[in-house]
Parts: sequence; C-alpha cells; structure tokens
Amino acid sequence: MDLIDKDELYRKLDDIGGCGADKGSWADGWDCAIAEAIRLLETAPAARDTENLKIVELHRFHEQIWMMLLVMCMLQIAAIVTLLMK
Repeated sequence: MDLIDKDELYRKLDDIGGCGADKGSWADGWDCAIAEAIRLLETAPAARDTENLKIVELHRFHEQIWMMLLVMCMLQIAAIVTLLMK
C-alpha cells in the first residue's frame, strides 16, 4: 500500500465535506460521514518517513565531520602562527 500525506488527505476531505444538510436527511449522513473520517484521520497514528529521516541524519553527520575538519584546520593554523611568532 502506498503512503499518502496526512495533511493532503485532510484537505481533500475538508474540500468534499459538509454541505449544511438538514438533520436526519440523506445529505446529513454524508456530512456526518465526512466529519467522522476527518476525526479518525486526526487521531490516526502517522507512519514515520524512515527514508527521509536517514537522509537528515546523514546530512547532520556530514555537517559534524566538516565542522571537525574546520576546527582542526583552525587549530593547525593557530599552532603555525604561534610557532612563527616566537
């Protein structure tokens, strides 16, 4: 089964939602069904997008590596400058 965006589904249900039907009419049943679908959607657990989470974690890891490299370069420059000033 394909995953769908919860916010997009909510917008679709809201678009076809209530028509302000008279209580007890067939159309009121439609309004109640759409309202119940929205309620169930709002309380449904969301699936985790593990692929995007992995990508985000990988980007964070790369940022940390680059930051460590930058700090090491700065420390080496500081050490060279200190030695040259003596």
